[in-house]
Amino acid sequence: MPKHYLIVVNRQFAKFFTSNLVYSDMAHLMDMHCPEGRSMNRELVTDKPGRGFVEGGEARHTMDPGQSRVEKEAERFAGEIAHQIEKLRTENALSQLTLVAEPTMLGLLRKKLSAPATELIRQTFSKDLAQLSDQEIQKSVQRAA
Repeated sequence: MPKHYLIVVNRQFAKFFTSNLVYSDMAHLMDMHCPEGRSMNRELVTDKPGRGFVEGGEARHTMDPGQSRVEKEAERFAGEIAHQIEKLRTENALSQLTLVAEPTMLGLLRKKLSAPATELIRQTFSKDLAQLSDQEIQKSVQRAA
């Protein structure tokens, strides 16, 4: 029977709960971890950016890597979470979804979710609650709902 899921996410953790629609009966289902999510960019990248020359001159400039390693890890983790949500959806285990995530991760998740999975989203909360206990998460979501 398909269920309502509450998924609480930040760059380090994702907590999956099954829940009723008023969040009074929550059961912790699973966790996902991304240890690199708590790292700072300088801890993940040891090299300095490359250097380049301006064509026809002697000036040098730093090559911009475009996206930091921390941003890449957050995007990769969002993809893993979206894959798990898609798996639940295709197994017909998921009927409605509430996402609670820090703003950056919420945006990344919205980009990574398929259109059918996006249609199952009932509510979103732009809050970082993933490091709280299950009881604190429940109280916070009930207040916000």
